[in-house]
Amino acid sequence: MSATIRYPKPALLTSLTEGRHAVIEASAGTGKTYTLEHLYVDLLLRGATVEQILVVTFTEKATVELRLRVRAKLEELVGAGPDRDASHLPEDRTWHLDDAARARLLGALQSFDAATIATIHAFCQRLLTEHAFANRQLFTLEQVDRRQSFSVAFKEALREEFARDEQRQQRYLRAALAQGYDVESLEELLYACLIAPGRLEPLHDEHGLVNALEAAPLALFEAEDALRDSFKRAKIHGNTSRAIVTRLGALARLITRFLDHRDPARYLQEHEDDGAPLGYVAASLAGHDLDDVGTRVQRSIEALAPRSVPLRAALAHEFLPRVRQRLDRRKRELGHYDFDDMLTLVRDSLAGPGGESLAGALRRRYRHALIDEFQDTDETQWGIFRRLFFDGPTTMFLIGDPKQAIYGFRGADVHTYLRARDELLAAGADRLALDQNFRSTPELIEAYNVLLDQRAARPHFTGAIRYEEPVRSGDAAQRALDNEGQVLAPIAVLTLEPTDTRHPLRRLGRRIAVEIKRLLDPDAPALVWERGGTGRTLGLRDIFILTFSRREGLIIAESLRDAGIPHSFYKQDGLFQTEEAQHLLDLLEAVDDPHLPARRLRAWLTPFFDLPLEQAHRCRELSADHPLLARLHDLHALARDKRYERLFSSLLIETGLLRRVLVAGGERQLTNYLHLFELLLDEVGRARCSLRELTATLRSWIDERRLPPGDNPGVQRLESDQPAVQIMTMHKAKGLEAPVVFVAGGLVRPRFQSLVRTFHLGGERVGHLGEPTSEAMKAAIVAERRHEDERLMYVALTRARARLYLPHVPINPDPKAKKGLVADGVYACVNERLDTLRLQPGGPGPLFVFDEADGLPPPSAIEAPPVSLPAWANPEDAFVPRDLE
Repeated sequence: MSATIRYPKPALLTSLTEGRHAVIEASAGTGKTYTLEHLYVDLLLRGATVEQILVVTFTEKATVELRLRVRAKLEELVGAGPDRDASHLPEDRTWHLDDAARARLLGALQSFDAATIATIHAFCQRLLTEHAFANRQLFTLEQVDRRQSFSVAFKEALREEFARDEQRQQRYLRAALAQGYDVESLEELLYACLIAPGRLEPLHDEHGLVNALEAAPLALFEAEDALRDSFKRAKIHGNTSRAIVTRLGALARLITRFLDHRDPARYLQEHEDDGAPLGYVAASLAGHDLDDVGTRVQRSIEALAPRSVPLRAALAHEFLPRVRQRLDRRKRELGHYDFDDMLTLVRDSLAGPGGESLAGALRRRYRHALIDEFQDTDETQWGIFRRLFFDGPTTMFLIGDPKQAIYGFRGADVHTYLRARDELLAAGADRLALDQNFRSTPELIEAYNVLLDQRAARPHFTGAIRYEEPVRSGDAAQRALDNEGQVLAPIAVLTLEPTDTRHPLRRLGRRIAVEIKRLLDPDAPALVWERGGTGRTLGLRDIFILTFSRREGLIIAESLRDAGIPHSFYKQDGLFQTEEAQHLLDLLEAVDDPHLPARRLRAWLTPFFDLPLEQAHRCRELSADHPLLARLHDLHALARDKRYERLFSSLLIETGLLRRVLVAGGERQLTNYLHLFELLLDEVGRARCSLRELTATLRSWIDERRLPPGDNPGVQRLESDQPAVQIMTMHKAKGLEAPVVFVAGGLVRPRFQSLVRTFHLGGERVGHLGEPTSEAMKAAIVAERRHEDERLMYVALTRARARLYLPHVPINPDPKAKKGLVADGVYACVNERLDTLRLQPGGPGPLFVFDEADGLPPPSAIEAPPVSLPAWANPEDAFVPRDLE
């Protein structure tokens, strides 16, 4: 018999009402996973078994981490001795570990392999397998790549339906071709529409469009004098009036052509190519007191404008339903499902005839459901959890932080989180907020609270998600000190001169390099991180640089490279968009057919052959025994015999590529080549394909029409395990932390625009094709983008443990001033707040130090560790042989 001890438990657990749903909101750094593992233990001690607790997370990494931490906590509690006794704490702040409690925990530990701690997709896959009969599914299903399956269905529909339909479908195909679409870009458009969450808009009403075109008053559109007089009486500005008349004339010509060819698809294509004059006319006439002539024009425009949709919208509504229908039929017939089908199949099963029986079985199985990272949910996921656990006996715990909802581009919908939270609270659920930050120093937490102060005249958060509950320090024993032992200002602001618009990110990168040198100076380090009374200097791995995009990371990396600062990219996306991928494709296409001169020349100009450009013209006509040609033919023979391991080894070694990239310090490039070779060998092992088929596959990866199977196949691997400053995007930084963080991206908003713009309008999620069609829509788009920026920047701001570096572009309040550098990207919300702090009476205070970022000389180099050639595995040994015969 063991002595009973009182083991400390988180105070939050005392606030939970047994048998009642709960919403737990955890700000950054407040120990969400710690709370989750202790909640799991608390449920066990209250009488649940591991088989009765469901834990759902949103990533495989989080699943593995949580499983390890819960198991470790159980082992710790089972073996806890008197030294862990916390009798000094109040009764409700401790667990009583007597023999019965230890026996229960030991039983949980012994049966822990049966615990359900899984991602939402893995949970749904398990349901589909275990309840296949009730779900009316095949007992054996095969998971397939959604993008690839869609591509097959699209090409089948194109070949067997669209191209053979001599009426409607062919008309839209001709219009698409006239606007510059090809097969690949049309497929890309339709796939983007398939995966876009929400209702697809604008709708395409061909019948209504034809009626509106036939009813248009053409003669009035061409009556320039009458139109000018009418617009003058309506007090429309002369320039605007002339522009309206010009556009009405162009519209009349468009409609006249339509009445001749009777092809609505061609009209939409020509209307868009002519600059969509309807939109301008409708906006210019709105709000004016028009006479009879103006009113007739306005009514016709109001009938035409909403029906004259962008051609891409018409293409989506014409083609996508048929492709989707074919895709679903193929998957049913072949017993296939894709990643997202796991959720929709479960949702549909719960809504079907056997849904109540399935829901009842799961409610009887699980007494408690813990749903982690719930801010990343969507309508489908919440629909599943609500159907299963909202009204039943199962206690549901939703754990998340809406301020960190940053994955809308992946389909997550924070609006669903807010509705689910409000619905639970209205039904009597507990709401608890974790408000102690254990990540950062007390000074840095205080500075965060100033930046995020919801009471400020221009607060960081401006929407429904707010910073109403500032966090407080949970670890007062850590500090950031200078080399004289004085506490440093926790936020250092690097000011960029706004009148200098030349390469702001390069200028910032040089300043960051200088700061890193100061931080790592072995003789007088600019920062000493003290924890529990013990201080240490920083290493390269203690520094993160956060950017908004991969391109920004590459620019910052150039500054670090110039300074000789070792650096690497953390889980950088875009392997297939690198130069290495394109070079490999150019080479493999030439190896596949070495007789084509254009292919040969492209291959010889890649780093594999390293032919100087000035010598390219000499290689157009070479003798058959020339070494360049002979090498291509030797590689072709290896590919013909499917000796791919030998082929890729030759590409690295015998071409001299390995030696050249290592001598030039190209570890990044070599790592990418090795990664690409490995993925191609995996593809060969799966498909036993020819080189021509393999090059087609590589091209589809590069064009993003499909991806290899597996988690994050396009993420680039670290090129070295040597200590290095970590460069990563803000999205990749979520869940990570470092003593020092530089925010170095998002100053300027990229011009790229997705094919489908997703936002909320009237409480409903919309996927919109084309430009906004109303002021309300424009306002909704601007507001939602601002709120997304605020949440992303909150994640970026809260990664640092000791010190945070922020850029700042001073805002000129004079609207007539010459326009210079303007921070209008995702960082704008932080930049505005810094500008307010800079200008407030008395200055920003001791928590912030503003420093000029420009006019500094290039930093002298920190000696980088030399590349060790033996550290690189022989590429031949790195490939797993496969029998392809």
